[in-house]
Amino acid sequence: MDKVNATIVALFFCLYCFAQPSDLEKYYDEGFALYKKGEIQKALAIFEKIYAMDSTETNALDFATILYGQTGQYARAAEGCSKLSMLFPQNDNYFSSACFFFTLNNQPEIAEKYGKKAVALNEYRFNNMLNLAHTYLLQYKKDEAIYWYMRAMQWLPNKRSFDRAFLGDFDLIDSLKLMPANIVQQFKKGLTAECKAIDFKSTPSVKLDSILSYIDKKPTPLETQKIIQWKKDFIEEEAKISIARYDVAATFSVDIGLQEYRNRNRATAMFQYFDKAVEIYKYAGDSLRHAALLIFVSKELLTFQQVENKFGNNSMILDYAIAGRDVVEKYQLDELQASSLHQLSEAYFQKDDQENAYKTLIQLLKWSEKKRDGKGYFWATNSLSVYYAEKYIYDSAIYYNLLCQLRVDEADITRENKLKVSLNGLDLLYSSGKYDIVLLRAIMLKEDLTENDGMIYSSICELEGASWIGLKKTDSAYVYFREAVDSYIEYSNWIEKNKKDNLPLQVNEGRMNTLWALCGIAAGRNDQKDLFKWIEMMKENHLRYLISLEYQPKSVTTLEKAKAALPKDAVAITFIGLNLDKSPTLCFDNKNGKIHHVESNTILKEIQQSGLNLTFSQLLKRTNKNIHTRRDSAAASKLLALMQFTYLSNLNLDDARGIAVKKTESKDDKELAIEKIKLAKLLYRVYVQPFENMLAGKKTIYISGDYMVHFIPFESLMMPDGRYLGEAYDIIYTPGFTIKENLENRTYNNGERIVAIGNPDYSTYHPEKLQGRALDYSMVGIKSWTDLPGTLQEIEMLKQQFDSVSIITSNQLSETKVKKLSESGQLSNAAILHFSLHGMAGTKSAFEDNSLVITEPDNGKEDGLLQFYEAYELDIKPSLVCLSACETGLGMLAADGSLTTMATAFLAAGAKAVLATNWSIDDAATALFIKEIYKQVHEQKITFAASVANTKRRFIKGEFGEKYKQPLYWAPFKYYGN
Repeated sequence: MDKVNATIVALFFCLYCFAQPSDLEKYYDEGFALYKKGEIQKALAIFEKIYAMDSTETNALDFATILYGQTGQYARAAEGCSKLSMLFPQNDNYFSSACFFFTLNNQPEIAEKYGKKAVALNEYRFNNMLNLAHTYLLQYKKDEAIYWYMRAMQWLPNKRSFDRAFLGDFDLIDSLKLMPANIVQQFKKGLTAECKAIDFKSTPSVKLDSILSYIDKKPTPLETQKIIQWKKDFIEEEAKISIARYDVAATFSVDIGLQEYRNRNRATAMFQYFDKAVEIYKYAGDSLRHAALLIFVSKELLTFQQVENKFGNNSMILDYAIAGRDVVEKYQLDELQASSLHQLSEAYFQKDDQENAYKTLIQLLKWSEKKRDGKGYFWATNSLSVYYAEKYIYDSAIYYNLLCQLRVDEADITRENKLKVSLNGLDLLYSSGKYDIVLLRAIMLKEDLTENDGMIYSSICELEGASWIGLKKTDSAYVYFREAVDSYIEYSNWIEKNKKDNLPLQVNEGRMNTLWALCGIAAGRNDQKDLFKWIEMMKENHLRYLISLEYQPKSVTTLEKAKAALPKDAVAITFIGLNLDKSPTLCFDNKNGKIHHVESNTILKEIQQSGLNLTFSQLLKRTNKNIHTRRDSAAASKLLALMQFTYLSNLNLDDARGIAVKKTESKDDKELAIEKIKLAKLLYRVYVQPFENMLAGKKTIYISGDYMVHFIPFESLMMPDGRYLGEAYDIIYTPGFTIKENLENRTYNNGERIVAIGNPDYSTYHPEKLQGRALDYSMVGIKSWTDLPGTLQEIEMLKQQFDSVSIITSNQLSETKVKKLSESGQLSNAAILHFSLHGMAGTKSAFEDNSLVITEPDNGKEDGLLQFYEAYELDIKPSLVCLSACETGLGMLAADGSLTTMATAFLAAGAKAVLATNWSIDDAATALFIKEIYKQVHEQKITFAASVANTKRRFIKGEFGEKYKQPLYWAPFKYYGN
């Protein structure tokens, strides 16, 4: 009975997670009192009574299940564990215990299903594998039983665990007469011999015990690093001793590989650790684990690729998938047929090999139908539905979705995923124009939803709203769109309250289409307050969270507050949804407001009338279209802002503070120079001219961008009179007016206390000798950075003009040094924080790639790149952060149209405002620009915002030389914040 008691202890592990409601405490107290007296049956009756009274009292079900097992009522114990496993589908203890009790009740086929699930959830726990092995023993599947017994044995920390678990189980099985005694004794004898071999040959069992002790707790970052090192030590020691614990060594190797992959040490992960695990399984002759590992690695790499760059290309994903499939076919591993085919199809899709992906899915479908494999059938039909939907063949997509729904209960997937299949079907019906059917089925689908299904409910409301739009019933659509947002917020609050381990939801991940629709309806009604509300819900949600530590979209400011906060001589223009064919834009000052729609068809006509032939051809090229249809042209027109950015920034620079993009002279350059002016005028007509009447008599324009508008330096747009917009107005960029309000509510340092960080000694910076992102860059050829003499001029200028300047430069400067300055509080005292060095923007991951290139000694712990989140974690509260470096205002566009940049990071960290750059900047021109800004601030006692605007005007007038009149040199500087 030792194993039963061990199982009971395992179940008790989950019991005290929730406090008991006060009105039930007396029942629990009574039950525990009876249990302590040894009156177990009476205690059991009490706990049964509690659960009968309230089925949400899972603690009572827990206690009752334990007592059923303790008293030998294995059928009732199995039933209890089955219920608990459904309630807590991620808890392997419940599945493993259900497996064990169903086995003791002589139901090994049912037990096997629970055992497999337990192992899938946690393959570190030997009891999970041991219980699964018992199910095969009782089914007289000798080879399978031995396989799982041997795997379980490898994870034993010591001989004592073997005696208690293995031998105790065999004695219990024997006593219950579940197997012939001679077979039980045969297995006891053979496994005892194997245990001795493992225990004596593999000495690192103490280290293994230390690692396993962390399974049921969340280790700290320091403990995590310690565990990784223990795993590395274990692998090395195991290799010297024997292959006895091959499964443990291989599993740990995969764990380390995934950790290295997450740290972007990709070559190390694949060629040192993943391949090591593959070789271990090949050497041990474990074809099942060998194939499973290859499939798993392919799946993990695909997950990383999708998170980092949806359209990325990683050949290793397909290589591992093909290798896994080959092993499955070679050894006819039926257990892995479905998963290998599914992963192979996913890998083909990732490589955009639609034909092979489709063929593989059809093969999977045929296999699954033949073998009645529910999970495989689900994968095949669901993927085929998606395949046809992406080709706009909706009848076929709906057909396969219906097949999936009909047999979804056989797939052993969560209730949430089942609901998603139904939701996908609803979405397909909407896409095919069957609006009436959508509205009918939506009502039926909503009937069975619970509070836990808030995400699904919100999505259904969105489809209902969209269907009413399709039926041209705007008022009805508004009701459902509003409900979609309100229910989403309610669900987010519920998650935050009830699921402490999960962050609240972000609206920009789920409700963007709904919010765009609400913006369109509000604009159509000319309801400026309502339009402003929905716009603000979408503005820079991630930045708003970093500043206010609140995801909830309900906490947006109002149009009245935004107007009141504007100076009388200022006007604001806020853009939203500029990836749509028709996007509302709102302009307002402290009294009035105006709505205007930016339409892609209008832009297209403007292009045709302006004679932007080369520009238009470049736009079509950027859309990657082969057929120049009207639809393609409209899509291309949305990239106009990006073309303006490209034309201004994509020039040769003698000395850039970043990775300069070089452009060779071409025969089209003269024509492009003319088109640049035409384009600047066109963009003015599209984005600014509709609000000219509100600009009269104003001095400052606040721009809140969206999508491609983020890339426009509005100062470089050309007015009808031939002046740049920046000559007539001061322009300030704000991420959103809710964020602007949050920035105003923070405390900042005033005055002229400056911490200047710049002019690093790049000759000592060797990224290839470091780790992290710097090493990744070195592998693609970015191994050195040029010195920047202009940065030294800036540092010296600050020292001469201001009295209180702390300078960190040359060989004193490193990433480690900057972080230490933050930790010591030296940065938090600065009123101005000035960075003058190389910078770079991300193309894969804004949080890892957006960086200031600071340097680090060869033996340093950092990689020399101050990345987005590292900047965010600095302890600062300056009135200004000056980022005199390349591309600090650039980044990756998020799904909601927001832009994550280094400017974003410093605003979130504590800055009131940030001066950042939109492209690779010229070193000499930048030194002049920055020097003039600080001079005006110091001598004229004006704001930095005004100084930036004045300096641009001086550059435009040619006061610093004819060369620097070009927007290339002055337009990249953008002032963000207040």
